[in-house]
Amino acid sequence: MFIHNFPSMGINFPLSSRYESVDTFYFIVDTYRKDGAMSNNFTPSDEQNDPQGRTGDMVQILATSLRGKILSGELPAGQRVRESSIASDLNVSRATLREALRLIERGGLIEKSPNRSYIVVRFNERDIFELATLRTALEVMGARLALQRSYTSSALAAAIPAIASAAENRDLKSLAAADRRFHEILIECADHRRLLESYHALQDQIELAMLNVQKHELNIAGIADRHARLVALATNPDKFVEELYRHIREGMGVSDISVLI
Repeated sequence: MFIHNFPSMGINFPLSSRYESVDTFYFIVDTYRKDGAMSNNFTPSDEQNDPQGRTGDMVQILATSLRGKILSGELPAGQRVRESSIASDLNVSRATLREALRLIERGGLIEKSPNRSYIVVRFNERDIFELATLRTALEVMGARLALQRSYTSSALAAAIPAIASAAENRDLKSLAAADRRFHEILIECADHRRLLESYHALQDQIELAMLNVQKHELNIAGIADRHARLVALATNPDKFVEELYRHIREGMGVSDISVLI
């Protein structure tokens, strides 16, 4: 077995048959490094000891990488996902790649075209409206529950610096992640497992819809202030919800979601 050591990260990787080539191995390392998923105690065991693989197995890593390309706009809406090219470039099997694509399909980012190939989802106005109204329903429910808890305000406030820093540096990838995390914290503070599961199932589609609507450039300078306004209203649930409606409507480019009011 071939072993690569990365002492600066406190890890070593066995290059077994799970990693189908040295190129694939370095792709794995690069993906973990970029996504911040590499922990100091990560030591993949070989397939004999771990036949099903770990969380960071090839399927999950491929799915994470391709999902990132879609949500960054590198794979734009409507583009065909060319399985043969991707499998060849990464030197992975088509079967492994298809498993990764099925994971992404379940998240709502790709869909099968009439010729059975995958394409990146392109949302129309109705799709955006449905996502905005469903998101609003979930977040308003989450807010009503979360704002009963004393720690919610401080938890939301703690997420603001990451938004402000990313906006100041015009780091659009970090900004999307920080924005997403703020709203996820709101749902987490509701302490409602099924609500959180429903929200997680929708998050990738929300982010893709906002990418298509905003073109990466919607009033970045004021985004931290818009989130700070929500935090300032945390002691007044009715005002918070009113501001949350406005926040989602503007962020997703939907002119009217009053059907939910």
